Amino acid sequence: MKRSIKKILTWVGQLEDSLKSLAAIFYTSRCHTTARKLAGTCRGTCYVMGNGPSLRVMLEKKGAAWLNGQAVCMVNDAVLSDYYIAIRPSFYVLADPGYFNSRLPQLPGYSEPMKTFEALNQKTGWQMCLFAPANVLHLLRARITNSCITLCSYNASPFKGFNTLRILLYRHGWAMPQPQNVLVAAIFLAINMGYPEINMLGAEHSWLRNLHVNDRNKVVLVNDHFYDNDKISATVWKKCNGTPYLLHEALADLSRMFASYRQLEDYARSRGCVIFNCTPNSFIDAFKRKKLY
Repeated sequence: MKRSIKKILTWVGQLEDSLKSLAAIFYTSRCHTTARKLAGTCRGTCYVMGNGPSLRVMLEKKGAAWLNGQAVCMVNDAVLSDYYIAIRPSFYVLADPGYFNSRLPQLPGYSEPMKTFEALNQKTGWQMCLFAPANVLHLLRARITNSCITLCSYNASPFKGFNTLRILLYRHGWAMPQPQNVLVAAIFLAINMGYPEINMLGAEHSWLRNLHVNDRNKVVLVNDHFYDNDKISATVWKKCNGTPYLLHEALADLSRMFASYRQLEDYARSRGCVIFNCTPNSFIDAFKRKKLY
């Protein structure tokens, strides 16, 4: 009897979550996105590159020539690296609200958004898709003037509720796992584009090792990237709106991010896709490991 009641309550809770998520998706998602049009069109292996410092080590050891002709995705401020032109990514993904809302403050570890857009316009001399959330894509039309760059949209709405409904929404591009980190969006797009294998590089996600609380009770973090030329010092860790994180808030957001990778792994298996984490010493425990160097 108790088990039956528990199952009923669980089902009711999932129904409530599903209805709330569907309402939010109806409000924020767009029917026609480029990501949906590209669904199932790609083959082979896709290399999704995070911006962690291990990526520089890998590129220094192996060079960038082995990536020529490969499907490569880069994200955020990777265009500021000297390796960007050598790698020639096939697609580029932005997800952070700071790239689209000029009223949000600049966060530590990120460049001014206009520097990123200027670099994309100046450096990109090959055909590349630039992905951004569908509800803000119009803000990039005046900022991206390079004819080699095709602006592409995706729905960044998360879903919580029945798993069968979740998979259906993911397959049609109406929702995705919570994009707490841009790599969540990049991997999700690669899955839906039909890549049977995804290799993830530069994704240490080792912030737990690099954060602490200072004598003023501020959560500070060393957030270094592969394109940084100077040594990065610890700075107050801030949310997208510019307010400092409290420790429980930072840990909650990290928890959501790692949970999203678990959802990606489950979704990838349902699509016959294998995701390999090729990043040494990565904190991501959702994907199989592979050594590339």
